[in-house]
Amino acid sequence: KNRQSYLYLQIVFLLVSCEKYSPDVHASESEDASANQVDTTVYVTVDNHPEYTIICGADSTNAKSFARFLSSYENVLFAEGAGDVKEYEFIIGRTGRDESNWGAEAINGFGYLVKAELNKLIITGSDETWTALALYAFEEYCTERGLAVKDSLLTIPGDLVLKEEYEDPQLLARLIQKGYDITLDLEFVLSCSGLGNCTIGQGATSDGEFFYVINKNSNDTQSIISKFDMPSLKREGQSGYFNAGHSNDLTYNGDKDLIIVSHGQSQGKILTLVRASDLSVISDVTIDVGAGSVSYNSERKQYAFSQGGTMLHFTDDSFRVVGSFKRNPPKGYTAQGMGSDDMYIYFPMSASRDNVIDVYDWEGQYVTTLQLPFSKESETMFYAAGEYYMNFNYSGSELYRINPVLYYSYD
Repeated sequence: KNRQSYLYLQIVFLLVSCEKYSPDVHASESEDASANQVDTTVYVTVDNHPEYTIICGADSTNAKSFARFLSSYENVLFAEGAGDVKEYEFIIGRTGRDESNWGAEAINGFGYLVKAELNKLIITGSDETWTALALYAFEEYCTERGLAVKDSLLTIPGDLVLKEEYEDPQLLARLIQKGYDITLDLEFVLSCSGLGNCTIGQGATSDGEFFYVINKNSNDTQSIISKFDMPSLKREGQSGYFNAGHSNDLTYNGDKDLIIVSHGQSQGKILTLVRASDLSVISDVTIDVGAGSVSYNSERKQYAFSQGGTMLHFTDDSFRVVGSFKRNPPKGYTAQGMGSDDMYIYFPMSASRDNVIDVYDWEGQYVTTLQLPFSKESETMFYAAGEYYMNFNYSGSELYRINPVLYYSYD
């Protein structure tokens, strides 16, 4: 085989779907993997290429699909730098190997790294979903540059580096933007039963350091906001009792250190402003549109409001309306609060057996609907400190982290 030299490449790019090649292959775990490995490291063999071994962690889903990708080529060549070795390794995800550790440390914030190193290709991400994105990036890179010749040769440049990293990941938005088929896992964070008669869970939000959760009474005449430290989940205080109607939703405006409470229902045009630093109630504000749900975009300096699931309104940071759009919510689901990041607005909606998240962009256009097979009644959603959260009305308020899940697939 002819070996070729390649220039050092470092790529940051958007991923798109690629043409898929031969599907008639499969991957299997080697028989002696569990006996020889520690830290749940697993070996995955590559059909037709016994000299190549894939090393992964306990979750081998990404690795098995990547084995199918490699097996679809008659030859897989490490070009330049591999030497005269006859065994090659693909180290995927968090394996406990030194290569995985330094690969993860090389990622600033959240993201992935793909790097050729002698007779190894290290592919790792901040978690399994970022690792899946790395695998898609590698496949796309090879096919677009002619390094993957259909039914023939796959060439891996000896100095290949693909890297994508973000300080603020907004992972769910990035996955939606790229059109991947994802699932959503929920991870319990904390429970807030409320105080006194205020035991019904409603809105929640965060300033990136603290969670703020509001519970109300059954008569919609009293509410209270509880404050929790995000790392420790320790309760750090609460507001006094105040009247915010149904207290349907919360959002945080970091530019003004305000928590905005949207009353909802019969008081849909009334907001209550609360100072986040000490949870003191400042005043009520009446706006021109219905606001059962609210979210603030610090990049745009805009609020998004909605009520009843039929309209989406945008205002400036002084609550002056700058745009209104119709919504067509899924039938059979009840409108709740809302959350957002820089790209999208998220509307959790509940039914008796499950929930969905209706997604719109900041131009008022419908994007997609995500399924959430979880039976508790969702109340709101928000993004903070690199993570997505959803609050549920259950024994007061129950807050969960939303983990977007993507696996690399090659058929």
